[in-house]
Amino acid sequence: MKDAPNFEAVDFFAGSGLVTEGLSDRFQMIWANDNCRKKKRVYTKNFGDAHFVDVSIEYIEGTSIPPSDLS
Repeated sequence: MKDAPNFEAVDFFAGSGLVTEGLSDRFQMIWANDNCRKKKRVYTKNFGDAHFVDVSIEYIEGTSIPPSDLS
């Protein structure tokens, strides 16, 4: 049985989720962002949309990004 991730991370410009996948053994992704509809479809199909924000980074307030161990 695989252990649960020990740390939390956020993924800027998440794309299709390669960083999220690569970190998944140690990190739980708690926030991800991209403003490309095609990339959002791929990411959310693989990882769900509960933590995905599909807004250009220029409109995101720093205080709206949850604290994490890695960003």
